[in-house]
Amino acid sequence: QIRFNVDLDGPVRADLLQSGQKIIAVTTQGSVFCVDASKGAVLWQAKSGQGVFCTPVIAGGKLAVLSDEGRITVFDVENGKKTWEEHGLGTLILTPTAAAGGLFVSDHKTLYKFDMASGKRLAEFKSDSTWSSHLSSGDGMVFAGDRSGLIQVFDDKELRPMFRLRSTKAALAPMVLGKSGQAVAAFEDRLVQGFLHLK
Repeated sequence: QIRFNVDLDGPVRADLLQSGQKIIAVTTQGSVFCVDASKGAVLWQAKSGQGVFCTPVIAGGKLAVLSDEGRITVFDVENGKKTWEEHGLGTLILTPTAAAGGLFVSDHKTLYKFDMASGKRLAEFKSDSTWSSHLSSGDGMVFAGDRSGLIQVFDDKELRPMFRLRSTKAALAPMVLGKSGQAVAAFEDRLVQGFLHLK
């Protein structure tokens, strides 16, 4: 039984997000819709950059939306008010992650950490190879895979490199952390590997 319909201004390629009773949908045109999960009423609507293909992230009451034109737009989840925006980055098509009060974003060969609340750029790391995997985080670490088959693991506070995990092909999917101390990754050669991560 269909409970409600919400008409949007374009297709949605990014995953839907939920925050309490709010559902967040972002179209490829960059329109952000916040919908009441029970009634389908549009609570607020806002605009980010054009070309949204990666899943936004919610943390600390903020919603971060990335566009392939190199723009980060961050909104207050409660009312849709834009809190900060960053322009001039490279193509942003890989899903970001949030940890330790920061927003982690990768473009081409650079990994950035921004303060989620203010937008201040806190740290950055330049890789020798192009980033290929969506970002993930957990247990005080941030994981980023590149096209050479290397997964680099960073401290989530200072973006300090901690160690590397090596495979033969590009890492595409975000890492999954297991309770047993394993980090599991999927690679372009149809391989799933589990690594024992040591802090």
